[in-house]
Amino acid sequence: MAARNIDLLEGNGHAQPIKPEVSRQEVLSRKIDWQRYHSATLLQDNELRLLQLYDTKPWETKEQLLLESGPEYVQLFLALVTQINTNTTLQYVLALIDEMLSEDESLAALFLQDPRDPFTPFVQVLYRDNEDEVVEALAKVLALLLVKGHDHRREASNHHAADLFRWCADQLRKEFPNILRSLAALQILMRCEEFRIMWRDTEDGISALILQTRPQIDAQIIYQALYALWLMSYSEEIADKIHKTTAIAKIVEAIKLVQKEKVIRIGLATLKNLKDKGPSGQNNRQMIECGFMRVLENLQLRNWGDEEMLKNMEALMESLQRILADMSSFDMYRNEILSGNLEWSPVHKSEKFWRENIMKMEDNQFELLGVLVHLLNNSQNSLVLAVACHDIGEFVRFHPRGRNIVSTLGAKQAIMRLMENQNPDVQKHALMCTQKLLVVNWENLSR
Repeated sequence: MAARNIDLLEGNGHAQPIKPEVSRQEVLSRKIDWQRYHSATLLQDNELRLLQLYDTKPWETKEQLLLESGPEYVQLFLALVTQINTNTTLQYVLALIDEMLSEDESLAALFLQDPRDPFTPFVQVLYRDNEDEVVEALAKVLALLLVKGHDHRREASNHHAADLFRWCADQLRKEFPNILRSLAALQILMRCEEFRIMWRDTEDGISALILQTRPQIDAQIIYQALYALWLMSYSEEIADKIHKTTAIAKIVEAIKLVQKEKVIRIGLATLKNLKDKGPSGQNNRQMIECGFMRVLENLQLRNWGDEEMLKNMEALMESLQRILADMSSFDMYRNEILSGNLEWSPVHKSEKFWRENIMKMEDNQFELLGVLVHLLNNSQNSLVLAVACHDIGEFVRFHPRGRNIVSTLGAKQAIMRLMENQNPDVQKHALMCTQKLLVVNWENLSR
C-alpha cells in the first residue's frame, strides 16, 4: 500500500465537525472520495478496486466479498487505520470494521488468522490525539477483537487487554465523555471471564466502577457502570469476594435514588447474581445492612411491566428473608444502625431487648454507639435523629456506665443542640435523652 498523508486531502488536515453520539449507520452513510486518494497516489489500483467493490454496498454484498477476499480486506483496513490522520475518514474505516465484527462474529477470524499481531495497530492509534468519536470507535473495535480473539491469540490478547485496561482506568479518572467511552469498552471486555479478573486487579477496577454509580452522576454513566458490574457478577471468584468492597451498598443506593427504570433493572440483576454468595451469606447480610429489604418492598408496590425485574425482586426477597430468619433481634438492630436508615421498629422501644442486649453495645469498641453519634451530628432526616436520640437515651438508661461512655463519645453536645431542632419529635426525644443523662431515677421520668 502506498505511503499515506491522507489528512492533506480533506479540509487541509482539519476534520469536519462530527455530530455527538453519531451512530454507525450515520457514519457509513457518508461519502468518502476514494478516487481522490488514488489520484494522489495514496491508494494503489488494487486497493481502490477493493474499496469500490465494498464501499456503500448492502451488508450481504460486503459479507460475500469478505468470504471471498477477507485477508486482503483485513490488510487494507489495518493499513488505513494506522496511516490515516483525518478523523472523518478514520471514523469511517472504524465503522466498516465495527460493522464487520458486529454483523458476523466469525469474521473476526480474518484478523486473528493473520500471522501479524492484529491488536497493535489499534493500541497505537488509541493514544493519538484524535476526536472523541474516533477514540470511542477505536476502543470499541479493539475490545471486540480482544474478546473474540481471546481463545485463538490468548497471549497477545491478554497483553493488549492490559493496555486497554490501563487506558480505561485513565479515562475513568477524567470527565464526560471520557468516562462514557471507557465504560463502553469495558462493557465489551467484561464478556470474557479472564478479562473480568484482569480488570478487578487493574488499579482496583471494582472501586473505579463503583465510583461511577454515585446518584449525582449522569444516569447513563451509572447505567453503564452497573452494566459492567453486572457482567463481572457472573464470575464466581468475584461474586464470592465482593463483600470486601462497598459495591453492594453503592448498588443499593443507586437503585433507591436513581429514578430510571433501566438503572433499577440492571441493579437488581446484579444483586440477584450476588445473592447467596460469599462466606456465611455475607452478600445477603450486606444487602440487609444497607436497608435493601425496605427498598425491595417499596419497589414491589409499583407496577412494573418487566417480568424479569419482578422475578429478580421475588428471588432477592426470598433469599434475604431466609437469612433474616436466622438472625437474632440484635443482628437486625445492628444492621439497621449500620445502614443509617433508622425507623421505629419494635426493638427500639422494647425494654426486654435493651436489658438482654445492652452489653453487646460494647462490641467493636462501642461501634454502634459511635454510629448513632455520627448520625446525630450529620443526618438531616428527622426520623433518624429522633430514633438516634431515643437509642442513646436507652443506652444511658440500661448500661451501668452509660452516662460516662456517651459523654466520652461527644454525644451530649449533639443532643443538646437537637433540643432546638425545628422538628417537634426531634426536640421531644432530644429532651428525653438529656433527662436520662441528668436524672438517676428513671422511673420518675414517666410520672
